[in-house]
Amino acid sequence: MKLYEVEEMLQQSGFIRFSKSVVGNINQIDRFELSFNGNLCVYFKSGSKEYVSRKYVHDLKSQIVEGGEYNDR
Repeated sequence: MKLYEVEEMLQQSGFIRFSKSVVGNINQIDRFELSFNGNLCVYFKSGSKEYVSRKYVHDLKSQIVEGGEYNDR
C-alpha cells in the first residue's frame, strides 16, 4: 500500500501525516518542541520522537484543535 492509502484508512483512528514519509497517532503525543527552521519535534508517550515538516504543521494543529487538546496560549 502507498502511505496516503494507509493515512486514509487510519485517519478516523487519530492518525495524521507528519511528513512525506511518516504517519503518526496524535493520541499518543506527549509533547512538542519547536525547531528554529519551522519544524516541530513530536515526542510520543513511548519515548520515540518524529519531526513534523512545515508543510504538515498546520494540518496537525488543526486536528489537535478539533479534538480540544490544543491551547494556543
